[in-house]
Formats: sequence, C-alpha cells, structure tokens
Amino acid sequence: MIESRWEEAVPLSRVTEKILIETALKHTGGRKGEAAELLGWGRNTLTRKLKTLLPALADD
Repeated sequence: MIESRWEEAVPLSRVTEKILIETALKHTGGRKGEAAELLGWGRNTLTRKLKTLLPALADD
C-alpha cells in the first residue's frame, strides 16, 4: 500500500508560496501591485495571502 504524503505536501506548498511572495516583494522593492503582477495574481489575492502567510508584511 502506498502511504499518503498529503499532510507533508500542504505545509510545503505554504512554504513555497511564502518564498515566492517574499522574492517577488524583494524584486519589486516592496511594491505589492507589481509583486502581484509578477506572480500572475491580482492585488487582492496577494493581500489575502499576505494576511494568511506573512501577516507582518500585510499592513506595510
């Protein structure tokens, strides 16, 4: 029987998203609109993900 690794995959995807967001913000000098565009998201999507994954950066 194959063991499920789903429990490990979910946190890994969150870590990956955090890294992508941090990298995009660094690349754009913290400009959220440009970072969202770089990621292929809308600004509201980035804001929502920031509140969930990186709350310290959400209010900047």
